[in-house]
Amino acid sequence: MSMKKILNRVLISFLGAFCLFWFVSSQDIADSLSEMELFRYYWVAPLILGVHKEIWIWRVDDGIIYSYSSLVQNLKYYADIDVLANLKKTIYPESSLNSFLSKSEMLLHTASAFIIHIDNLKKDFVQKKNNCDSVKEVSDKNFSLALKDFDSVNMEKYLSTSLDNETCSVEARITYNAYDKMLTQIKYYYNILYKKYDYIFTYKYDIVNSINE
Repeated sequence: MSMKKILNRVLISFLGAFCLFWFVSSQDIADSLSEMELFRYYWVAPLILGVHKEIWIWRVDDGIIYSYSSLVQNLKYYADIDVLANLKKTIYPESSLNSFLSKSEMLLHTASAFIIHIDNLKKDFVQKKNNCDSVKEVSDKNFSLALKDFDSVNMEKYLSTSLDNETCSVEARITYNAYDKMLTQIKYYYNILYKKYDYIFTYKYDIVNSINE
């Protein structure tokens, strides 16, 4: 192959890579501008930045408490935003409204998945409590039999088993109740944001037109 052809191929490859880089960068810039505009005018608190990283951490390490706190704060923030008042301050109302709808939709999907995850965990803890209670019931009976037989070795064994399973049952119950309270609050703000999102999505063109008049 001649040196000229090699140079042409290198040049074509370089131009292709440059175009790809420019396209990706332009998308990032557009997203950044939209984020900046919303951040500037929605001054109550910052919008979710990197919500897919922040919320979905529970998928990686099951950090339920951290994820719950982050999720419920963002749900509350979006549910409380006065969209119409703030859109009047934006330079590009339609772009800002679409960005708000997009982020609200992402947040609702995340919250929905989180709700399902917590519901499943609650079922697991119900099963765990039932299992611990069953084992404790058996060990209690065996302790009573050992007590009648003056069997100190088995008395100690079954007493220890009963204590362990009592602790297991209590921890499962407490955790279940904590998750249940968390779920109640998430569902509360989820329902508010869902109704808000649904209304704004349905009438978004009328909203933008009214602002542009």
